[in-house]
Order: sequence, then structure tokens, then C-alpha cells
Amino acid sequence: MADSRDKEIIGAHKQHDFDAKGFFGDSKEKHRFGCTCATLFLFFVIILALLVATVFFAGRSPVSLPHASTPNSAVTSSSKIQVVTALSGESDNVTITLSEQEINATLPRNYETSIMPDGVWLKGAVLGINILILLEPTVDDGRLDFTVKSVKIGSLPVMRTMATPVVGRFSRGVSSINKELLVINFTSVEKSSGALILQGKIVGR
Repeated sequence: MADSRDKEIIGAHKQHDFDAKGFFGDSKEKHRFGCTCATLFLFFVIILALLVATVFFAGRSPVSLPHASTPNSAVTSSSKIQVVTALSGESDNVTITLSEQEINATLPRNYETSIMPDGVWLKGAVLGINILILLEPTVDDGRLDFTVKSVKIGSLPVMRTMATPVVGRFSRGVSSINKELLVINFTSVEKSSGALILQGKIVGR
């Protein structure tokens, strides 16, 4: 009689036993999970290293700007002279032709632009890596502005944020030209081979 009661008590205790293996998990499963994480981490490190090496070597290759075979021959004077001429006239409507040579004169060394029908190509460098950027000229609040369309390191397309330092220097150069054009409220800009054609009205007339 005592034996049967003891068996019942032992059975009840077994049902409520703390299953340590189920709670903490199998040590083999934990070890397998750790190996998987380490393998994934190593895989991402290798991919990152390959990506950095690809970008580095692509950036070391020379960058050539596309150039128009027949550049615009209508640009015979600087934008400043064109503005002075427009102010001495009687018409409110003004057309200013801005050449890539005038823009390039405002840029740092090793920076260069080429104005093409598809946009303004800008060549620059970040930490010794050559970058080629395609910009879209726009008119924003009466002033000439540019937006980034695409960015390449060598022949490798990259994120547009990579162009931020180069575009910043370019914008500072163009802003010096914009100061000469403050007397004109621009309404549109067109791309021509080797030049930008800006349409606008003289402020205050």
C-alpha cells in the first residue's frame, strides 16, 4: 500500500518537474545558432571588403567627361557683360547664355564641367577617388540651381549621397556667378551643347 502511494507521489513530482533542457534550450542548438551568426558576420565582412576594394580601384581609374562635337558658338561674352547689355536695353525679357568655360573658371583645380543636352556633367574627387556626376539644371525661386541625376565612381553607379562634397564645391562656384545675375528673375533654363540658356525678366521693370 505504501509502495503504490510512493509511486503516485513520485509520478506527480515528475509531471511538475522543471524541464531545464526545455527552458534553456539544447546546448547543441545554442552552439549551432552561434556558428550561424558567426558565419553570417564573416560573410558580410567579406562582401563589404570586396565592395570597398571595387570602389577604390574604380575610383582610381581616369574619368573622362563627355564633350559635344559641335559646341555652342553663340557665347561671345561673359554672363556679367550680357547682364550689363540687357540692363541698358528697353526690353524686360532677357536671355543669358552661360558657357561651361565660365562655370569651369569658378571651380577648384581638378574640377570640370561639360554641358550636354542630357545635363551638366561634373568631374571631381573625394579622398582621391574620381567621381562623375550628372546634374540637371533647374530654376528655383528665380535663381539657377542644380539637382543630382546620377553618380558614378569610374564606371560603377553609386548612391547620390556620395556626390555631396563635390556638388557642394560646385554650388559654391556657381553661386559666385549667381551674384552677378541677381538683377534677373529667371523663369526657365535650357541645355545646349557647351552652354546653358537662361530666360527671365529684369527685376523691378
